[in-house]
Amino acid sequence: MKKIIRIIGILLIILPIKVNALTATISVSCDKTKIAPGDSTTCRITGNTSGKIAGFSSAIEVGEGLTLGTITKDSIWEGEGSNGTMDLYTSDDKTGKFNIASFTVTASSSITNGKDVTIKIKNASATDVDNNFNDQSLSDASTSIRIMSTVNTLSSLSASGATISFNANTTTYNVTIDAASTTISAKATDSKASVSGTGTKTLNYGTNTFKVTVKSESGSDKVYTINVTRPDNRSKDNSLSSLKLSKGDIKFNKDTLTYNLDVKNDVTSIKIEATLSDSKASFVENYGPRTVDLKEGENTIEIKVKAENGSEKVYTIKITRAKKENNSNSGSASFSSGTKNDKSEDNITSSPKTGDVAIIIVLIVLIISFAGIFLFLWKRKKDEKKDNNSDLPSNFNSN
Repeated sequence: MKKIIRIIGILLIILPIKVNALTATISVSCDKTKIAPGDSTTCRITGNTSGKIAGFSSAIEVGEGLTLGTITKDSIWEGEGSNGTMDLYTSDDKTGKFNIASFTVTASSSITNGKDVTIKIKNASATDVDNNFNDQSLSDASTSIRIMSTVNTLSSLSASGATISFNANTTTYNVTIDAASTTISAKATDSKASVSGTGTKTLNYGTNTFKVTVKSESGSDKVYTINVTRPDNRSKDNSLSSLKLSKGDIKFNKDTLTYNLDVKNDVTSIKIEATLSDSKASFVENYGPRTVDLKEGENTIEIKVKAENGSEKVYTIKITRAKKENNSNSGSASFSSGTKNDKSEDNITSSPKTGDVAIIIVLIVLIISFAGIFLFLWKRKKDEKKDNNSDLPSNFNSN
């Protein structure tokens, strides 16, 4: 037995003890993968190991267009991290996933056309606790950040039916297009910029304003304005060439807009005929030639003409229909076969008519006549009495 133990001891001394190699990786990521010129973002370095790590060192390399800012080590580490290098250690051996440090990068303001820039963590090594604290090299880690383009210009701009002398720095254009529509086309200078406001546009008569907006990759806008004038070649003629009435006569002139006409009471309706001066003009609905019922008194009738260009002209006809005459005689209503006249008593006596006036005149004449007769008789009787008194003797005593 002693001999066996002695052999095992010799083997343990002679044979080397195998130690598993450290397995560890590092990675880097940033809060933003795209930043505009002049903007900054924060990036973080993390590690992952199956063993135990007591130290870490590396260099941080940023590509052209980025500036490395302050390096901030995680609170578990001691040591230094500055000028793009880190040399860290800890008394609390790290295993599994762990944070190492963070740093900021800032995009150069001079980068305007856009650029992809790489950030690399290189020359990294970790101190292996299980391997007599020897340093073991680690693979590099990298990530990419896009410095976004600020270019928001067009390389071309056109409108069908017109010629535009385009310049990327000229943002306002004035053209004339004699058509109902135009198609606006535009192309951005930068392939990562977006363009809005293009396509087929309806043209109204007069000035039409269209805006084409270019948004750069970084979000800045530039607006190109196209003012399109569509000439109005439509007819402006909104006149009549003739205007006639079925009753009565008017002296028509296309420039005379108001007419007055008197008709008898028995004219209860009137037909209006009108002809347009321009075949492209039209009558406004419900205001064209028509037959109109007339009420007693004034009736206002309008004929409205709309030209091709939409302008309107109004012709006004004022027709006065006479009121119905009263058929009563000597102030008394007429009746037939004991039947009351068509008008009620209220209507008959509602206002003084010709018969009423005649009655009043007759009464006045009679009163004056009776008064004259009475005065005549009274005076005659007085004169007779005076004559009788003159015939009596002078010594006649009435007693």
